[in-house]
Amino acid sequence: ETFLDYIEKTYARYAVLEPNTLWIEDDFRLHGHAPLRWGGCFCEKHMQRYCGRLGRRVSREEFYQRLLTGEDDCRKAWMDVSRETMVALAERISRGTHSVSPGTRMALMCSNPIVHAAEGRDWYGILDAMGDGAVVRPHLPAYEEIAAKDYLWHFCCASRLTAAVTEKRPISLWPELDNFPYSRFS
Repeated sequence: ETFLDYIEKTYARYAVLEPNTLWIEDDFRLHGHAPLRWGGCFCEKHMQRYCGRLGRRVSREEFYQRLLTGEDDCRKAWMDVSRETMVALAERISRGTHSVSPGTRMALMCSNPIVHAAEGRDWYGILDAMGDGAVVRPHLPAYEEIAAKDYLWHFCCASRLTAAVTEKRPISLWPELDNFPYSRFS
């Protein structure tokens, strides 16, 4: 709750400038960056939420092991909490922004759909939280500087897949806007 308050106030502070579009951090997810390498958080508060979903108490180690092997409903409990956490974060960011600048569009840079599938991303929940007119920047293969012959395959597996799962919401899709010194191909 402390972090949610902080991030809501931070985005409200950014929104004072009344930007046309305000971007949410790249890799909007609960894992993949230190200190949360994979799976998000397994602190006591999160373990209470997971166990509440399970209807029984399990140790952190047991939960994590069962999550990885998919032996029972631990994976569903983890995915439900993960989805709720991400949607709640998007709601708070949007609320902070729109409380100060109602006309600002929320924009989300996103990673590869393989990651979204692993975490069970609730695209509709996140996009609804961001509000009408939101922008999504799908992952493009050039970001990783792959060979030209592989580009189309990766474009269909990443960029087009993101477009497909988001198409039923009133959003815009924008290409990569990064400015990084790759080659001319990028």
